[in-house]
Amino acid sequence: MTLSHFSSRLGAMVGAVLISFTLVFVAPQAHAAKRDANFYNIELIQNNPIEKQRVKGVTVKCTDGECTAPLASTAHKNMCIAVVKQFGAVKSFGAGGRQFDDQEISSCNAKGGAAEQPDLAKAR
Repeated sequence: MTLSHFSSRLGAMVGAVLISFTLVFVAPQAHAAKRDANFYNIELIQNNPIEKQRVKGVTVKCTDGECTAPLASTAHKNMCIAVVKQFGAVKSFGAGGRQFDDQEISSCNAKGGAAEQPDLAKAR
């Protein structure tokens, strides 16, 4: 085997390793990030002028009282409480497709220190 055969085989092997690495490690991460971008869906009682804020290690983005955030590494109730502390009382809070019930929302608003406890039946 000559040096040119060896270098072409080495180049093919390196290329195969790089493609395998990309398919195994990079592609699934990009897909997961896109899928979880709106894991939390939050509706605020009142609009807040803050458009985005870091909460529990993720960026919460809000427009006209509607907020979204990717999955955080904390319990969903703790995320809700942290959102109330940063943005104000919430009207609804969804985590991964599950909506908090009125009792969970009231608890979240109280523990988050919302100045007023809204009547959720009227707020909806």
